[in-house]
Amino acid sequence: MSEDWTLAEQRLQQYRCQTEDLQLSPEAVQQLRSDLQTLVTAADFLTLGICAETSAIAQAALAEYWAALQQPALEPTDLPAIAEPCFLKANGRSGRLLLDTYEGAYRGVLITVHSDLAAGPSGTYGHFPLDLFAAA
Repeated sequence: MSEDWTLAEQRLQQYRCQTEDLQLSPEAVQQLRSDLQTLVTAADFLTLGICAETSAIAQAALAEYWAALQQPALEPTDLPAIAEPCFLKANGRSGRLLLDTYEGAYRGVLITVHSDLAAGPSGTYGHFPLDLFAAA
């Protein structure tokens, strides 16, 4: 398994500090999905940071990513509706969500993998498309 995640991590390096919209072929989308799933599985937990036009769009992206990355249930919470750009953070260890307005220009999903041991995967990747796992 270690070799699998290290190869996935090597391929994902190109997506660190990604600031431009990704133009991906269907094959590249499949590879990206697979690499993210492999890396997340090898990590102890993840956090997602979602920058979107509204809280509804952010929550839809969260649901798709969370399911595709097979994460444990998040704490149930009634998030406020925000009809302007916002940032939604989901913490896989605590199960908590944080939602706030956001003035930045980026739109997309940042994925941070965390490992309790130094030998495990650790790092932040993205911004990935909000719909990367839509209809996956």
